[in-house]
Amino acid sequence: MNKLSLLKLVFKGKVTKDISLSAYLGNTIRGSLGRSLVDLYCKNNDKTACASCTNTLDCAYAMVFQSDGKEENVPDIPNPFVIKVPGNHKYKYTAGQTIEFSVILCGNATHFAKEIILAVLNIFDHNFAGMKNSIYISNIADGFSNQLIFDGTNINHIFRPTFWSDDAAADIGNTSRLLVEFITPVQILRKSKLVTSFNFEIFAENLFSRISSVIDVYGDKEFTIPYSLTYRKPFVTEEQSLKKVTIKQKKQTVEGMVGTVKFTGDLERYFPYVDLGSLLHIGKQTACGFGQFRFIILN
Repeated sequence: MNKLSLLKLVFKGKVTKDISLSAYLGNTIRGSLGRSLVDLYCKNNDKTACASCTNTLDCAYAMVFQSDGKEENVPDIPNPFVIKVPGNHKYKYTAGQTIEFSVILCGNATHFAKEIILAVLNIFDHNFAGMKNSIYISNIADGFSNQLIFDGTNINHIFRPTFWSDDAAADIGNTSRLLVEFITPVQILRKSKLVTSFNFEIFAENLFSRISSVIDVYGDKEFTIPYSLTYRKPFVTEEQSLKKVTIKQKKQTVEGMVGTVKFTGDLERYFPYVDLGSLLHIGKQTACGFGQFRFIILN
């Protein structure tokens, strides 16, 4: 049985003046979070010194934000966190409106939940995205239990991670039809080219690739695909409504696919992995909020 500990921190902010945020909001939050962690917790105040630092095991920046190390059979170490951004593609806000985003922590990164919260509060207390005092965090909640963590003044919660496991399929009924909606651009590449059409094989392949890379590094043991899913491929049809979007930033241009895919077939045993994938995202740049999807079981 595969297992992974998770903690979902849901941040709600109040907009204090009219603002225009980046369409690449996840990357903006990620960059601001990295700088804030260095400012608050790096004893050297130098993120390039992690390799020679003796304090890395106690440092939130080194343990959560950095993933430059290499491990056997895992050439690209994934970050133990994911940023989930609003799925409404809204980037202009007026005073009085609210904005919500989440940070999901995996494995040992859940031990640094308070440090992540303080780092996010530090971002919005100062100069988020070059707009000083434009948003303040009004509350923070545990996204799984809905328990309030921060009431605008105090952090008043004992952090209890949720444990995902793939034996959840025993509680699921008929899941022969599944609607997957990609909320933020998903980047799946084949031979360095963007995949613009998904069948279930491509979706499942990237789903397992993402999940296994995270669990291999941050779970209790190496990820294993159940035998029933390795020797028998399901017959699944798909109906797609996808479009390619391009997000331009000062330093890069990112392309990805958004929209929906409806899968029909023998899907029951895949449900727990789809469920976890909706938390971890799939494809490239997941830590920045890309590859975010939600799903609906159609009965």
